[in-house]
Amino acid sequence: VSTCDYLQLSKKMTVTETEGGEEPDRGMDTPQTWFTFLTEVKEAFSSFSTPETEFLGNLWQLKDYKAGEVICQLAEKVNWVGVICKGQVSQTLDKKVFPLKVGDMIGDCALFNDGVSTFQACAQPQAKLIILTYKSLTQIFETYPDLGVKIYQIF
Repeated sequence: VSTCDYLQLSKKMTVTETEGGEEPDRGMDTPQTWFTFLTEVKEAFSSFSTPETEFLGNLWQLKDYKAGEVICQLAEKVNWVGVICKGQVSQTLDKKVFPLKVGDMIGDCALFNDGVSTFQACAQPQAKLIILTYKSLTQIFETYPDLGVKIYQIF
């Protein structure tokens, strides 16, 4: 396990959207800025301090999906959890379709259920997700157990 240090975020953001509201389009092209955005608009993420937010933002990956692109297939091996940062995702479970919006998570059940997806998810019309892999989550628990528990609590 590599040693991780809390990092300084290079620019301060100002966000005025409300929880589940419209997503920003201010050139936010890094996982750090999207994670900071989520801490400001989604209550589940608001418990993270600024240093924790800056540190965690460096462990997430940013992924764009085109309209209709499959994010996850039913019964697919999944080793990540994703949070919708922009756009919408259509999640299908037992032939029922559930629309997901900014701040909603996908993959959390699979991550803790032997890595097998119980749903199919598609970008509708397009979506941007920040992804935390099982490997990064394990690294957090091994390096900063208290922070790992805080992350686990949002799932």
